[in-house]
Amino acid sequence: HEAWTLGGPYSCRGFQVGELGVAKRIVEYGAELRAPMPFTRTYGYIFHEGVTGRLGGLELSGGNPSAYYRKPGSGSGTGFGMKVGAARCEWCRDDNSGKGTWFVRFGERY
Repeated sequence: HEAWTLGGPYSCRGFQVGELGVAKRIVEYGAELRAPMPFTRTYGYIFHEGVTGRLGGLELSGGNPSAYYRKPGSGSGTGFGMKVGAARCEWCRDDNSGKGTWFVRFGERY
């Protein structure tokens, strides 16, 4: 692959895959705090994560697709969720626009 997609469940939650753009060089960060729910076999969690591709690597061999499609090139998301079995039900706020969205995903994030 020539570039990383920015945004999505395995990059920065709160965004769709590639919604933030693409880049050759990226920095990702994330923190998640989990706590077991009383009398159940599940846990709740809060998280914050972000990604940036503004490291001089937005230009690919064919140009700069992030700029062409007017993608921001970076972003962060904050939210909370609950894991039940293999499903994760999460609410995440896109810190770029301030809008929140519910997501249902399967499997572990970390």
